[in-house]
Amino acid sequence: MDTIKLNTKYQTGGGLGAIGDIAIWQIFGVGVLFLVAFWNLVSLDSEKDEIALDAQVYLKLFSIACAGLYGMIGFLTDYRIRKTALSFPLAWIFVIFVLYVSASLISVSPTTAMASSISILCVYLMTITAMFELGKPLVVKILFYATGLFVIGSWLAYFFAPGIGVMEEPLMDGNFAVRMSGLAHPNTLGQHSALCIVLGIGLWQSFQQKSFLAIIVIGLATGALLFCLSRASMLAVIVALSVGFRPFLLGENYKLRLVIIVSLAVGALLIASMQTDLGSAIEKQLGAVSKSGDSDEITTATGRAEIWGKSIQLIKERPMLGYGPTTSKFLLEEYSLYTHNLWLNIGLSCGIAGLLIGLLMCLARIRMMFSSHCFVADGIVTFILINGLFENVIFSNLCGVPTICWIVGLGWFQFDNNEFGDL
Repeated sequence: MDTIKLNTKYQTGGGLGAIGDIAIWQIFGVGVLFLVAFWNLVSLDSEKDEIALDAQVYLKLFSIACAGLYGMIGFLTDYRIRKTALSFPLAWIFVIFVLYVSASLISVSPTTAMASSISILCVYLMTITAMFELGKPLVVKILFYATGLFVIGSWLAYFFAPGIGVMEEPLMDGNFAVRMSGLAHPNTLGQHSALCIVLGIGLWQSFQQKSFLAIIVIGLATGALLFCLSRASMLAVIVALSVGFRPFLLGENYKLRLVIIVSLAVGALLIASMQTDLGSAIEKQLGAVSKSGDSDEITTATGRAEIWGKSIQLIKERPMLGYGPTTSKFLLEEYSLYTHNLWLNIGLSCGIAGLLIGLLMCLARIRMMFSSHCFVADGIVTFILINGLFENVIFSNLCGVPTICWIVGLGWFQFDNNEFGDL
């Protein structure tokens, strides 16, 4: 990692420096942020879908506890952190946390549901504290190298521990797809790899920070993204980079150009729909990009359509508080362990109110893209929104790097009054 210069300047009125040497707390913040970002979605089991209380989970709980300590001290000692944590759109996450806690009380597994809920608050406060105490560039750099280490570890597992690093996924035609899983499920590896790419390019575009090591890490992340066969992450990172580069791709008047492009695309689709052979042509192309060669794999989102239908049915049956976080593994046991959709996951966990709040949170951030631009922030937000169509992404059993990145991207323009961080 490049040399990191920690700013030891302390100013009266806030910050972790209020209780001691600011450099020590900054180092602690760097370590906690890196540990949570790297470790909390690691799974060293051969069966990636199994969830058990073991040494891995205990270390994750320890990292969450450290994150909570760091974040709570920041919240109590720095008025900027308190003000930011309780202002919108970031405060929508706090509201979701409250709903998660309420739903945990009626969950089939109250202990694990409550632990999952608390992890949201801990990661929330930790990330906001880090953004003020460490600064935007350093936080992005930490997240980049944490995801980069995850990718490197996944390559090592892929080559030297195939029992952990390789996953054979059963397909609809009875065959198997050999996917790189590395340190987690292939879809999780896809998320880490894609975020690593966005963060690495974002360091260059937003902060003019680039190095030969960063280029190597981005290259390894690109390879891992291809080998894990996570098409949702591939699609999401392409859209994310396109949104990040939109001023360059579409020119200064990119808003008008964007409307024109979308209008032309819709018009082209309407014209194409009048062609009698459109259905067969689309079916042929979809079959070409599917793992099994069957277009049904794509049109049903690899079976996700059935999972989504069941999830919607369950939400209708308990619309007020939902079933509590981490309960999808029981409710969807015959389908999947997860809803495979960001908003359905929130709705299943804490009801329709939570689902609507999740939508408001996302719409608020999308609206900002039309008035402000930052490559790394817009890239992160776009990736999570697109990937969230097919995966839970954020607010997982114990929150990891996607949730941290979402908080960073969601509140990016609320962290502008930073006084301490530097590279």
